[in-house]
Amino acid sequence: MGVVLGPLVVGAVYAGGTGLTRVFAMLGVVALLGALVAAAFCEETAGRRLEEVSP
Repeated sequence: MGVVLGPLVVGAVYAGGTGLTRVFAMLGVVALLGALVAAAFCEETAGRRLEEVSP
């Protein structure tokens, strides 16, 4: 979804006359939110065998 919606949202924000600073800030916030969600909900798999991790 991000690959499809990303260019549309970036284009809309940039076309709004806010400039590249706001576009890069928005991309940074989205990346930070993704990292926080991954850190909170992803399962740690370091040191585990593939057979233990796969469903």
